[in-house]
Amino acid sequence: MAADAQARRAALARVGLEKRRHLQARWLSAGQRRRIGLARLALDRAPVWALDEPLTALDDEGQRLFESLLTEHIAGGGVAVIATHHPLAPAPARELRLGA
Repeated sequence: MAADAQARRAALARVGLEKRRHLQARWLSAGQRRRIGLARLALDRAPVWALDEPLTALDDEGQRLFESLLTEHIAGGGVAVIATHHPLAPAPARELRLGA
């Protein structure tokens, strides 16, 4: 189900982009474009997230925002499969680490 305009605006506000909602994504920085992805995660109620390097191009605030979204997702019964070289804090309740 598509999010209504009010929900989209709230998601953009949550990630700090509400005032830039009328700009095309190509005019945004890489970090701002990544925040659009975070807004999409906030709107999407998919039970499973499959994410590749979700912290790339995010500043410290953006990384904390992602971690907050991840914590909410897992607390709500969601599952996340994440490939990353960055440590995630707080670590998910159950995790399997592969590699070094």
